[in-house]
Amino acid sequence: MVKLSIVIPYYKTYDLTQELLSVLIPQLTDETEVYLIDDGCHENRFDKYVPKINVIHLKKNVGGASAINVGLDKVKGKYVSVIDSDDMVDKKYIKTLIKTINKQNEDVIFFDWQDVNNGVVVEHPDNYAIWKAIYKRNIMPRFREGYRYSYDVPFQIDLHRIDYSRYYIDKVLYYYNSNRDGNLTSIKEKLRRKDMIKVEVVKDFSLEEFSKIEASLERRNKHNKKEKGKLYERDIFVCDREMCEYLTGNNPYKVEVVKIIEVIPEIKKLNEESAKETIGIIEYDIPEETPLEAKVDLKEKKKTTKKKTTRKKSKK
Repeated sequence: MVKLSIVIPYYKTYDLTQELLSVLIPQLTDETEVYLIDDGCHENRFDKYVPKINVIHLKKNVGGASAINVGLDKVKGKYVSVIDSDDMVDKKYIKTLIKTINKQNEDVIFFDWQDVNNGVVVEHPDNYAIWKAIYKRNIMPRFREGYRYSYDVPFQIDLHRIDYSRYYIDKVLYYYNSNRDGNLTSIKEKLRRKDMIKVEVVKDFSLEEFSKIEASLERRNKHNKKEKGKLYERDIFVCDREMCEYLTGNNPYKVEVVKIIEVIPEIKKLNEESAKETIGIIEYDIPEETPLEAKVDLKEKKKTTKKKTTRKKSKK
């Protein structure tokens, strides 16, 4: 019986993925399986690992969300793990997870992770990253098609629609490789400089509770700023086109929680062809110039972040 299925969406990170597989493959048992989804790179060098792992070659680049869904259609495990192809896991990643699966039956099992570039360890992780936990296959949402980056945000929103149970492993099992050239997060930050959208909140909301939003949402106490990730009516912030489209009503709940104030002009030239080659760019039908609906100042919103404990832990 397969207890843990691992899905690795791959796009042009060969050397780092080689390192990941060198740590992951020796850990595999009869209770585990790995699906590496080659997202249109035609990278045949991974075929040498078959049948230790399963390699699926997609004919064209479809983006991270769709690539993961291809893997989800194939896996048979009780739990599913998603690992980014440029990250790393602990040498006891599988052993620790299988041991926990044998003792626990919670829907989602969380664990600590570490940023290998600054040594920071994030305990009790509350970020949107998919890889901070493993998920029971029978409750795990599919990823929304068309997202080439930031697909972890709608995934977590859909997950929060489910009344799921959870368990926490107090150990670093995942090593996040931030700031790599070509890293999706880095590319996303570059793209965020282009045609950012300034929006104003029209209904109090938090992404974590988005599934509970109703058209008649009652206004909450605007002075209660303790709730993490909360945005309040009349708050103003800047987001990219993808998030703007989502928050202006293109979401499963058809709820509009922000209104567009203006499209911010491009402030730094970006080589779009290079970006397209790396992650693809999704076009949206948002006009290049949006009439200013209200004269407002852009407030810098203070984010309440979970306290991160730093401890030195060597990457094994």
